[in-house]
Amino acid sequence: MKRFVLAGASALALLCGVATASADTKAVSDQISPSPAHRTRDAEAALLEIQDAQQKLANGDFTGCYEVLKPVMAGKGLSQLEPALQRAAWYIFGVAAMQTSNKMDEAHDAFRRSSVLEGAVGLDWYMRLMTASAREDKDDAVFAATTLAEDYPATLSQITDSGMAWLVASAKDVPRGDTRRFALLDALLAADWKPKSPYIDWSMQWSQHAAQLLDRGDATRAAEAAKRVTMPIPLIGMRADNRFAPVLKSSPGLFDIKAAYARRIERAQAQVAADPTSLEAANQWVAALLSADRPAEGLKVVDDALAKALPADGAKSSYKDVESVNLTLNLRAEVLFALGRADEGLAVLARAARRPEKGRLNVSQTLNLAGQQMTIGHLDEALETLAEVASSDASAYGKMVQQSLRACIAAQKGDKDGAARLLETMRKTQDDAPRMMMSALACADDQDAVARLLISRLADPDTRLDALSDVQNYPERSDLTAFEKVLRARGLAIEARPDVQAAIAAVGQRTERPPYPYRGW
Repeated sequence: MKRFVLAGASALALLCGVATASADTKAVSDQISPSPAHRTRDAEAALLEIQDAQQKLANGDFTGCYEVLKPVMAGKGLSQLEPALQRAAWYIFGVAAMQTSNKMDEAHDAFRRSSVLEGAVGLDWYMRLMTASAREDKDDAVFAATTLAEDYPATLSQITDSGMAWLVASAKDVPRGDTRRFALLDALLAADWKPKSPYIDWSMQWSQHAAQLLDRGDATRAAEAAKRVTMPIPLIGMRADNRFAPVLKSSPGLFDIKAAYARRIERAQAQVAADPTSLEAANQWVAALLSADRPAEGLKVVDDALAKALPADGAKSSYKDVESVNLTLNLRAEVLFALGRADEGLAVLARAARRPEKGRLNVSQTLNLAGQQMTIGHLDEALETLAEVASSDASAYGKMVQQSLRACIAAQKGDKDGAARLLETMRKTQDDAPRMMMSALACADDQDAVARLLISRLADPDTRLDALSDVQNYPERSDLTAFEKVLRARGLAIEARPDVQAAIAAVGQRTERPPYPYRGW
């Protein structure tokens, strides 16, 4: 089967081409059949060229198709054809241009035209989405995705999970970003869209959307979105948020936090049973056990998984997705830390960091290793580890993690000027990772700055849920290092400040103690 392959990085992450040349031809063949209606000589000539191009497309001759249609698209005969025929011509030209080198701009323009003409179908909008994403045109990509969700929901199945996540995240960056993101999520909710992978969780997205629906006074739809939230930490924030009072009243069982932890473990166990060849399923089970403060059970599961993923005798892995093993090793390290076996955990984390990821540096585990080295006081080792991560390799969030760790190290070394410079740099992009900003400020013991940032997050409806989940009175982890205990004490002191207490009381509460320590899983 001929598959469309796009060169743009976002398009590759977003969309796997699913339409064949013959399918494209079928999508337009009825619209370019001869018609008894009177046409001008220019229109008839254009129609003949379009029919020739259609045949070339069916034969896989994309360059020939493009060359035949190029003059037609600029000629006067095209505009004299019926709108449905114009749509078919633009669609064929878009397909041909998309498959011809360096013609993505023309392809996108073609699908922008075909999608709004008579006879357009979901495939026109899907192709518009593909080409928009390939060109990094977030504005039009979000518009096309929203239109698909509203008018052609069946076509959403062609969009990958990573692609949909990119679209929702990208909506923040386009004009009227908050409104556009809301519209896209609301259309996905109405279409009953769900990720294809059972291991991808959208609890954060649905909790935020439920909050926005409540801001708009729509408690009924907010309850629908809230029912899609399954992870405990977002539920903790929702339970503490005054906006969710009507949902809490109508669905109290949803907010049973201890039950949510138990359900998460049950789901993960069921996934492992349903797909024992998935390492990602095993990872989900370990993470669920770790989050519920059951590290001893997690160690057994993770060790069994590693024995199958990386057999000691060099045999083939039992898992179809063995590339997930870096996360498995990271989880084993976290389990060992939770059990008080810090030296072993550090060795496993170093092993994970040294394993490449898709042929490149494993940024996530390298940063995690540096963070652990920093918290146990191995500051120079942490700096050496951080130096391995080039800024070009890290995501926006990863860069904030890297800078936060460097600021913490500078503060511990007594380098106030160095810490201040790093904090000033971080302030420019603090929205990429507000928790990392707060962590760096806490390391520098700037409690006033932490309080101001926390209060601003509580006041902002878009960040309130995360902030409320952060300030709940989680039990103290038994494996905290000496430096982590210092940071926790500073955090508790900040949360006890009258100005912070007043900010919490204005929008929510900090009255219930979550059942387990927060571990980030």
